[in-house]
Amino acid sequence: MIRSHLLTFAFTATLALLAAAMPSYADDAQWGYTGANAPQAWADLNADNALCNAGLEQSPINLKNAEDVDLPPLNVEYKEGNADVLNNGRTIQVNAQGSGGVLIGEEDYNLLQFHFHTPSEHYVDARPYPMELHMLHRAEDGRFGMIAVFITLGDDANPAIETLWSAAQTQAAITFSAQSLLPENLDYYKYQGSLATPPCTENIAWYILKTPITISQAQLNAFQAMFPLNARPVQALNDRVVRE
Repeated sequence: MIRSHLLTFAFTATLALLAAAMPSYADDAQWGYTGANAPQAWADLNADNALCNAGLEQSPINLKNAEDVDLPPLNVEYKEGNADVLNNGRTIQVNAQGSGGVLIGEEDYNLLQFHFHTPSEHYVDARPYPMELHMLHRAEDGRFGMIAVFITLGDDANPAIETLWSAAQTQAAITFSAQSLLPENLDYYKYQGSLATPPCTENIAWYILKTPITISQAQLNAFQAMFPLNARPVQALNDRVVRE
């Protein structure tokens, strides 16, 4: 009980520090998630964002009726490295180049950065999770792969998340391994999609882990106090197939 009260106090203090560090985005051309700059307006804010409205392979989507196929395993090759933890005004983002990557079949991806959304951007059978983690990777040939991890509530604070939320207070550089943000079970859904933020570039291979990780209610509250909503609505599947 004492530990629970201490964690709650720590995250309350974190909220105040994060709020003080948050940059201002007064430029009308800046995209966002609510008001005049919400997702439905992204394509109108900048000509480079045309795919946000016109694209046919947009993300996120509602995951349902997935085709059961023999997908290659997700072989994790993350390692500890220097990571810059930033509050960019829309999310907590961690730049983690040089921190390894993943091998999925013949695709060898290097991790570039990861960031968080609330609620989850992808739905499963029309239901969202409280949060979702996106891990952006690039292969040597320039192709991009995005690993998504659902986040749900648990009884205890997540130590890795606690480290990141604390580092976001001062936008600090830390030593961190993305391995600590993955569940043990790495079964996944796969589909072809896009960046879920402007410019909504398509031809992104999405790998969405089926098993969520957990955080505490206090950790969720700390993030949502800064970013009450930073999720793009689900997009039309069109002619795409989701595989699992």
